[in-house]
Amino acid sequence: MHGRGISVVIGGERKWYPIPRRAIDPFGPPAHLSWKRRYTLRHSRQYYPNSGLIVGTSAGMEALAGAIEQNPRFPCCALEGDTAGYQLDSCASCRPYRHFPKPVSCVVEDQACMQVALASRRHAPQHVVDINSSLILNLHMLAPSDLARSSDGRIAFRHTGKVPCVLHSNGFKSVIASLEKEFGPDTFTWAVSPEMRRSHLNPRDELPVFKRAGALLLPTASPRRAKGGRPKALAAARSL
Repeated sequence: MHGRGISVVIGGERKWYPIPRRAIDPFGPPAHLSWKRRYTLRHSRQYYPNSGLIVGTSAGMEALAGAIEQNPRFPCCALEGDTAGYQLDSCASCRPYRHFPKPVSCVVEDQACMQVALASRRHAPQHVVDINSSLILNLHMLAPSDLARSSDGRIAFRHTGKVPCVLHSNGFKSVIASLEKEFGPDTFTWAVSPEMRRSHLNPRDELPVFKRAGALLLPTASPRRAKGGRPKALAAARSL
């Protein structure tokens, strides 16, 4: 990261969301490629920035936050020059249920605001989207067939052969639900199913645990313990 001047690594995912109705895609495969090639790449790489998991230096995180706040209508965000707005999916988790029959001109939404900042020609921080899932593998919209096993038994992204450090899922569902039974007792888990939390988490560990599974953070290798009994990765993160 430091050698290339990159201060922020953004996890990528398969689906671009939220999608502006008419804006040109600033993140996907190069436009000069054939439709067939671009389609293949969209299903074998993770082009679209996901706000669920970001890794970076403190300076990089400050730069990203500053770029987000540069949006003229912040905290309501829209891509530069876009006037058609976003067509949003219905919000099934909202209470009451919300449906958006018409496009909205801008959105107060963390992923949209981050994408607007990353696409900005003037304000974007030095960053890279992990399209090969070398560090972060987002499981949203993926199927079990998109995964493979490395030679040492760890989970890999089949299309690139990369073994990520972290698996990330937007809730306990689909692929992550099918993988849970394979996680050993030494796997560092964050907010998975209640059964997994009861059987895997040590009450002495200072880990954030949600009553409902709304996120998941899973290294694909067993962590070593730092002084005080905490995983080294967690101890390092808290020292930044």
